Amino acid sequence: MNTLKTIYNKLADKTELAKHEIELGLVDDLNKALVESQEVLVGLKKDNQRIDQMKDLVDKKLKERAKLEANEKKSSDIYFNLKDKLQNANAQKERDVKALKMNEESIDGFELEKEKAQKSKAPKSKKAQSLIIIFDKNIQKAETSAKELGIKLPIAQYQKAQEELKRNL
Repeated sequence: MNTLKTIYNKLADKTELAKHEIELGLVDDLNKALVESQEVLVGLKKDNQRIDQMKDLVDKKLKERAKLEANEKKSSDIYFNLKDKLQNANAQKERDVKALKMNEESIDGFELEKEKAQKSKAPKSKKAQSLIIIFDKNIQKAETSAKELGIKLPIAQYQKAQEELKRNL
């Protein structure tokens, strides 16, 4: 039995050594995990800091976006208002151009008619001048002769016709 005791003792010594080796291995693993955890913590803290910075920047940009959207809406309203005014102005301009053209055509037509009337008037004016001369020469003579003869002539009628001719030349 002594042999068995010896064997058991030797085995017990080896088991303790193995226990110590296992415990030393655990400590090494824990120390290694500690070093790695510190490296990971540094990375995580940097990433969390970056995430917070990006969140702040996103929030800031969202506020900026709201202002930009409001500005874009205002400028769009102004743009479309001005676009409508431009379209209305173009339509009015087209109407005015048409009206001006019609006016010019009317003036040209009236000028032609005026020229025709002047051409038509020319021989009549010549005739009216010769009649005025006849009235000038003869009214006075006819009046004197009518007094001598004691008759009444429509001298006022001749004078009125002469004046009417002079006024319309």
